[in-house]
Amino acid sequence: MITELSATELASRLDNGDKLVLIDVREAHELVYGQIANSQHIPLGDLDFELDKLDPNQPTVFICRSGGRSHQAAMLASEYGFSDTYNLTGGMNQWAIDVDPDMDVY
Repeated sequence: MITELSATELASRLDNGDKLVLIDVREAHELVYGQIANSQHIPLGDLDFELDKLDPNQPTVFICRSGGRSHQAAMLASEYGFSDTYNLTGGMNQWAIDVDPDMDVY
């Protein structure tokens, strides 16, 4: 099941020390706009080949620019047997607005 997670909810969970795997599925050229600390970059197009390297039992949050690609990634992970997947609602743009105003919205 895919759970929508707001930027403020994610920030709170990270601040509380929750052990979340953060997967940024944006393209490499988008990373110049900023990245959430400790996130791993796996472009959506490569995710099929990389999911077997991740633990399907770990809570995993998928991140993109606005939430569309990350939702696709969370759906794909769910199909691969990931049991605890999250989509960052509004993506990095919402993160920049709600959590880190030093980041650019693009």
